Amino acid sequence: MKRQGDELTLVFPFAEETPAAVFRRADMLWLVFDTDAQLGLRALERDPTGIVRGVFFTRLPNTAIVRIKLERPRLASVAADGATWTVTLGSEALEPTGPVSIIRNVVAPAHSSVSIVLDDPRALHRLTDPDAGDTLLVTTALAPARGLSKTQDFVEFRALASSTAWSCCRLPTISARS
Repeated sequence: MKRQGDELTLVFPFAEETPAAVFRRADMLWLVFDTDAQLGLRALERDPTGIVRGVFFTRLPNTAIVRIKLERPRLASVAADGATWTVTLGSEALEPTGPVSIIRNVVAPAHSSVSIVLDDPRALHRLTDPDAGDTLLVTTALAPARGLSKTQDFVEFRALASSTAWSCCRLPTISARS
């Protein structure tokens, strides 16, 4: 972790290339890595700058999920150099993110679908946001960084804006009725 002015840079070095997903929901930055490697989060937990308000770590099989509560929403830039992911938080995006497109497929009024085009996707994760209680579908990928530049709303779900190699959708909670 390194701070320079209003920017905070987080570096995640891995032994091998690691698929990742990075996105923000309000003041919470999510980082999802397809790895069993240990992550050194102590510097984040003890952040003297006040930018980080809390760090929450979840370990799932072959997956590390880091949620970072920020003192206020910030733009996230993500870059990869070999096996190292670098996330920079600040008032402007430093690294360009390649586009990911959403394609609506309407076969008939009652039969439509949406495709999110992502080259070389890796794992699909079904995660629950403990703050909102809704379900997130998150797809990881290797570099280069690519994502949605803005959130897109559909009747059935919301595709969240992203900073790096991922796609994420918020699904509504569906309950059965008798």
